[in-house]
Amino acid sequence: MKKTVILLLAFSILLLSACQAAPDDPVVPSKNDGRFEDALNTENDGGGGNTAETVDYVQTFTSTDGKITYNINVPGFAYPGEAMPVVQVTPSEITIEDAQRIASVLFGGATLYEYGEVLSKAEIEEQIALLQAALTDEALYADYGPSKEDIELGRQARQAQLDYYLQLYETASESGGRQECQWTFFPASHYDSWDSSGDESYNKTLRLRAVTDNINGTSYNYFISNRDETDFRTHTAEAWADNWPIIGTKEPTAEQLEAVSDKVREMIGQMDIGQWEIDKICSVTYGEGYMIGVSAVPVYEGWAVTHQNGLSGDDLKSGDIYASNYNYPKIGFYFTVDGTLISFQYDSPLCVVDVVNERTAILSLDELQERITRQLSLTDISAYVQIFKGDGSINVEVSEMVVGLTRVRIKDNAEDFYLVPSITLRGSYLDHSADEWYVPGSYDGNNREAYGDTVLVLNLVDGSVINVENGY
Repeated sequence: MKKTVILLLAFSILLLSACQAAPDDPVVPSKNDGRFEDALNTENDGGGGNTAETVDYVQTFTSTDGKITYNINVPGFAYPGEAMPVVQVTPSEITIEDAQRIASVLFGGATLYEYGEVLSKAEIEEQIALLQAALTDEALYADYGPSKEDIELGRQARQAQLDYYLQLYETASESGGRQECQWTFFPASHYDSWDSSGDESYNKTLRLRAVTDNINGTSYNYFISNRDETDFRTHTAEAWADNWPIIGTKEPTAEQLEAVSDKVREMIGQMDIGQWEIDKICSVTYGEGYMIGVSAVPVYEGWAVTHQNGLSGDDLKSGDIYASNYNYPKIGFYFTVDGTLISFQYDSPLCVVDVVNERTAILSLDELQERITRQLSLTDISAYVQIFKGDGSINVEVSEMVVGLTRVRIKDNAEDFYLVPSITLRGSYLDHSADEWYVPGSYDGNNREAYGDTVLVLNLVDGSVINVENGY
């Protein structure tokens, strides 16, 4: 029977006094003094009274500083109750075979060519002559003067370009022309128009870049990037239209959304990159036109990995030993309303190392409710300073709660991750000082409009916070 949960808790019950201490539990699983690892050995045998429930999760409470009102309103929230898996995974390189197979699916077997036009010796000679003329004192002064510092910076930039073309000339052919894709990974500097070959760290990223001919009126760029270093790791495959197809001014119908959804399932299956499921599909506005955005997430042991915001470059390079140096796995597409590909991104694939526990015990619904209330009530307005510049009050409206797997670092393991049972709360904000709503919407590689802002992510094994924004 459906159970209705209406939780309007009194201030005194929640102990929301101004001097309330922070919780004793560390909020990061990897720093949880081994308690998370101990919990991995606890299996749910179905006899602990932890059963699946569907509830109307409706709850209102305020933060300790009195400036945040949390309104949780999630009708029909389905909580599994039973055991969930914990899976050990590691970043997976995109191989040449993967790259070829994905390209075949995206471009229908069209021929791909090496990125950039291959210049002839005569064309390179022209570039060399232009740059030599641009390096004279008169030319530099005309373009960068009168500052001596600006002139010197301009000289260095132009000299680097000249050195690049002088090096290119040594191996150039008389005729030039396009070259079919070599299906080879090169150091990142290979595709640069300037000489960055001396940057050792930069060139530890290996890339493949290619372009297609015109396919039904549209040509595409294709880009693969692999890097496995201690500063950060990246494995991505991307494609995007050089000249966008006409996107149309009418919003897609339900039938068109379903047709694109079926197309994406078929394409991902043909790519042979593991099991994925469509997480979001929606109409996306672009100017006065419409596109269809599709996001997909991987599935392990029958459970989907919950979509999390992409990490920025600074997050990936964090000096914190617990911070992730690898982005979250996802696939994103954009299509025209009639199903023509606009862009594609396959980000941060994972390879299974081990299924650590197929039936890990998770929090009961009552325990989950207590953890959510406790954690959010102890958050003060400073947590939202990046969104709201004023010091007024806000409402946080939680409208979505997603149960799935979320990636965390493993204690004393710099290479692998755990996928752990988790719940992700999403929503929007009402800034009372400005009297306006703020719905940030996360970026999943292609689809900006499908998701609200992440309010909280909890580990369902031990109840600790997973700090996905900072990459823990």
